[in-house]
Amino acid sequence: MIFTDPKVDGYDCFDVVHANEIMRAYYERSQAAVPTGSPSLDALDVIGGDDAHRLSTWLGIQSGLQFRAVDYVNDDNATYDPAGDASILMHTLATWRQAAGLNAAGFRRVTDWDGTGTPSFSYGLAEEADIFGYWIYEDLIAGIDALRWTKEESGSSVSSNRRNAFANSGTCSTAVNGMQTSWATIASDSYRAKGYLCRLGVTASYRAEEYKSTYAWNVGSLFTLISHTADVYLYPKILTAGDTFSVDPDYPTMTENALYYLQTFASSMSASHTTDVVGDMDEPYGELPFSCANLGIGGVTVHDAETVVKWEFTRTK
Repeated sequence: MIFTDPKVDGYDCFDVVHANEIMRAYYERSQAAVPTGSPSLDALDVIGGDDAHRLSTWLGIQSGLQFRAVDYVNDDNATYDPAGDASILMHTLATWRQAAGLNAAGFRRVTDWDGTGTPSFSYGLAEEADIFGYWIYEDLIAGIDALRWTKEESGSSVSSNRRNAFANSGTCSTAVNGMQTSWATIASDSYRAKGYLCRLGVTASYRAEEYKSTYAWNVGSLFTLISHTADVYLYPKILTAGDTFSVDPDYPTMTENALYYLQTFASSMSASHTTDVVGDMDEPYGELPFSCANLGIGGVTVHDAETVVKWEFTRTK
């Protein structure tokens, strides 16, 4: 549902119902960013008209919004797609103010007004003796509404499997052939991620190795009183000679340090999600740009996953 317009006839800034629209909306955004304690949507409700015009009430929300803005994704009016970017773009104080339509210097303040026409505004956080008017609620509503999506760091894998085959020889080609023979004798399983290397060992022998591994990522500790959808992205890295093995979920479109979209979780109030496991391990991997004449390590490792949580807050503009 939408916020009540503070400029409509009969709107009373000190009315508890109107004040609690703001309080609950702020509480939802605060808890979505950093869930704490036992959530309750009426946790911040004002209990009387006096509470609705106390400086501490609204100064606390103004300060809280400025503090929490950087915990939210700069979603470009809910159109942002981070796939291909180097990282998920988060709000700064400046971009949040811009997205909300606030003045670059902050919230509107009025210190002198006769009640007619449009008052003259200064900007910043509310102060003692400021005049309480519609602009307080308008700016709070705008600031709250501009906070829509959060970013969650995905936890460590909740399932994994590995398959490894290797062979050593005085010649690289013999080592590769031995590795491939060994691979064929290893039982397959339901996961796939793979790497392939041939390197000169410490005893002047070549070691050919094929390595596959996979992970399913966990997204947890989400606020459970508001519905959300969630988009999961992977951070791929191209393996170099300094890496010891590769993890490759077999997505040929992966690019190093470019976010790769994995999947979306449908609308729910779930506290956690677990991603799909990627692929299978049935096929050996011999497709890297690698030859015995050019020893090295190749492949892709997915070293992180992050999730954009798109909240379906109770009130919006």
